[in-house]
Amino acid sequence: MKTETRESNKKEAIYPKTTTFLLATASKDLRKSIISALNFIGYSKYFFGRTGTEAWEFLKGIPIDFVIAEWQLPEMDGFVLLKITKSDETFANIPFVLIADELTRQKVIDAGKAGVSAILLKPLTIGLIQEKLEKIYALLEDPSTKQAEKLIEEGKTLKYDDALFNFRISFKKVTTLLESAEIYFNIGYIMLGKGKYDDALFNFRKATQINSAFINAYRMMGQIYQKMGRAKEAGEALEAAAELYMDQDMFDNAEKIYTEIAKINPDSVNVYNTLGILARKKGDSKVAMAYYKKALKVNPQDENVYYNIGRLNLDIKRFDEARKSFMAALNINPDFREARNILRSLDLGLSL
Repeated sequence: MKTETRESNKKEAIYPKTTTFLLATASKDLRKSIISALNFIGYSKYFFGRTGTEAWEFLKGIPIDFVIAEWQLPEMDGFVLLKITKSDETFANIPFVLIADELTRQKVIDAGKAGVSAILLKPLTIGLIQEKLEKIYALLEDPSTKQAEKLIEEGKTLKYDDALFNFRISFKKVTTLLESAEIYFNIGYIMLGKGKYDDALFNFRKATQINSAFINAYRMMGQIYQKMGRAKEAGEALEAAAELYMDQDMFDNAEKIYTEIAKINPDSVNVYNTLGILARKKGDSKVAMAYYKKALKVNPQDENVYYNIGRLNLDIKRFDEARKSFMAALNINPDFREARNILRSLDLGLSL
């Protein structure tokens, strides 16, 4: 790390000295550099995650106030960690800084939409780290931000027109400085409470545009579309939420939403197929098979469903039935390489 002659601010730590940092990096040298900078500024509490997965486990298990993550991480990179963190309402407001070797315009856009607080480019300096901490803290302490947070609570009891008027005034500066998915989500929440469905949808949709992994915004959109009798859009919004849960291995949450979608859109092959996959992951072969059969009733010509039935039959050692299912998939799609490879292995007596 580059050294500087800048005077230490140990006596004026930006955040409270008790702030707990989570440092996610596989580089021992980078970790030492960040620790050195934090110590210089006045901080001494931090935990280390050497992979994105390890960092996520720390975040779920230990109270963390601030995350600093390297973009390139083993298992799960820093950008994915950012998206997962910001999509969970428990951690959505934790400041999150990414460290990168290089940046493209698209990377900056994607990280901004996901809710990054700042991006640091290597090589790092103490002054650079301190400057970014100051800017993030200044925004959080901005009177407009605090007023907006206050109005979020007050707006739930205000008349719709009063709440909306106050929000527009107080959020103008905040959204100009840094568009916040959380702000739009809360505006949408207030509008939903007032029965203003179109306005609520607009704000929830804006929240997902800023943070494409904002699960709760998709769920709220799904609920609104149901209230409006728009089943197709409700299913699409809820499915987006369910897929995000799947990406995070939160299978129970995903299953609940897919079950809800099945009630809204009972003619969806993908929903029944996915419910079958989730049941298979849980080891419930009977339930999985029942969902796969429902999927085939909707579309008897879906090769993916036959393939999944074949995989399920392999799990429960019904090899003849598995063979029939893989053959059915190939009859529909002769180029289905995965099905052909498994059949070949079965013919050769290889273990799967």
